Amino acid sequence: MGELENVVIPNKIFDSTEKIFSFLINEYRFGGHMHATGAMAIVLTLGFIMGDSLNLNLLLIAYLVSLIVYSYDFYKGIESDKLTNPERADFLEKKINYYPFIMGIYITSLIVVIIYGNQSIIEMLIFFSILLGGGLLYGVLFKNFTKFIPAFKDVYVSLVWALGASFLLFIYNKQDLNMLIVLVFTFLFLKSLNTSIFNDLKDIKSDGKKGLKTIPVLIGFNNTITFTCLLSVITLIPLLFGVYYRVLPVYVLLFVIFTCYCIFYMLLTYKNQNNINWPQYHFLALLEKPIWPVVLIPLIWFIH
Repeated sequence: MGELENVVIPNKIFDSTEKIFSFLINEYRFGGHMHATGAMAIVLTLGFIMGDSLNLNLLLIAYLVSLIVYSYDFYKGIESDKLTNPERADFLEKKINYYPFIMGIYITSLIVVIIYGNQSIIEMLIFFSILLGGGLLYGVLFKNFTKFIPAFKDVYVSLVWALGASFLLFIYNKQDLNMLIVLVFTFLFLKSLNTSIFNDLKDIKSDGKKGLKTIPVLIGFNNTITFTCLLSVITLIPLLFGVYYRVLPVYVLLFVIFTCYCIFYMLLTYKNQNNINWPQYHFLALLEKPIWPVVLIPLIWFIH
């Protein structure tokens, strides 16, 4: 009897541990944390490239702002996700009753980090109020604008996130507006726009039925792949301009690695368009920004 109990107890511990790890992995994938990691990676990489002093507070701010907006967006989109991303919809629906409490923790954490980590408290709070307001208002107020204005969603969302990621560094470090900020903003806007248009491919049928004028609905699947591949190359232009005028260091051109990466998964999508596992391809697109610092910082350090 004692031997049987000894076997049962470890099995229970193993099952509980497995469930905890499964929950944490799904929470990271579906709870907005992967997007938030991407935002943090952008700030970390750009700060390293520009030689700015970075600290944990700045990275936490980037993480929490993105987490709040994407967490809200995902919960608002549970019903539509049941068609295009059922695994995420099922996971989020199980904890929907706890959502107000979760959001309260995220928002409180952001306020605490801002107050604790920076002297420009008023400027930072105003900036993030505008940023969060812009991100949250899209789902509430502006979502249907795409029925009347082509590609409105992609442009709007990309503007909000490029603004947040590029200006965060400069506001936090109390720098004035200059050509460097404009070039970084343009680069991030084009990057975000490209990813947003690509992600619209999975909703091409449902968006068409809703009358939404997204790029894939307007020009079709194959033309969208061609357009996003071209846009991947165009994204490098602000960096080339910055290097030419000595505003940016020459090693920013290492971003060509990620241009190739984007074109790779886009062409892979084109090749497998008749049998696409969209969550898998969405993951490939989402993975790009979190691996920026992993790839670029060691390379830049080695070259420099």
